[in-house]
Amino acid sequence: MISGFATSEGTQTFSQKSSVNPLNFNTFENLYLSNVGIGTYLGDPDEKTDELVKNAVKQSLLSGVNVIDTVLMLLILQLTIVLKKLNVQLVKPFLN
Repeated sequence: MISGFATSEGTQTFSQKSSVNPLNFNTFENLYLSNVGIGTYLGDPDEKTDELVKNAVKQSLLSGVNVIDTVLMLLILQLTIVLKKLNVQLVKPFLN
């Protein structure tokens, strides 16, 4: 398990405080995980899309979902950072 992230105690507390059926949760590597998860996906890079994603994640959490796959958004963020660095490297020689 990665330090600083989900813990057995935290996921168990979430499952117990959730208003959904306890059968919604299974244990995996001592984590109490919901049977259903939500994933992030590409959308327009604007405030409207950000608000929609925020509301979807919030509603999912309120509905007993504690599995949120954000890997694609993280990859896009990393790609954006890399492309900005690349752009600086490609454009900088032409600025002098």
